[in-house]
Amino acid sequence: MGEYSKIKAQVNRCKEEFAQGVLTEASLNGILQAMEEHPPRQQLLFLRVEGWTINSGVIGMLMLDNGEMSEGPLRPEDWPYKNVIDAIQDGWRVIKFPELALWIDETRTYEVGGEFVLEKWR
Repeated sequence: MGEYSKIKAQVNRCKEEFAQGVLTEASLNGILQAMEEHPPRQQLLFLRVEGWTINSGVIGMLMLDNGEMSEGPLRPEDWPYKNVIDAIQDGWRVIKFPELALWIDETRTYEVGGEFVLEKWR
C-alpha cells in the first residue's frame, strides 16, 4: 500500500469512528504521524518541445524524482509524453512556460523550440 493510500485509509477509519461516536484524539494523531512520516515530494518534468505551444512535439525530456535525475527512455518513441498536453492529462501541472521574450530578435531566427517545466506532488 502506498504512502497516500495509508493516510487515506486512516482518514476513512477516523470518519467511521466519528460516525459511530467513538473518534479519539489518538486516531487523529495517527493521521498527523503518517503525514509527518511521509511528507509530499515534488517531481519535476522538463519537456523540450519543437515550438512554443503545449501541443508542440517533445524533442527532449528530463525528470527529477526523489532527488534523482532521469532522461527517461533512450528512444523518443518510448517517451511517456508526445507533447505537453499528454503530460497535463497525466496529472502534471505546468509551472513554467517557454521564455518567448528570449526569442525576440529581428536580426536572427531561433529554431531551438521551448522548454516547459511541470510538477507533480506525491
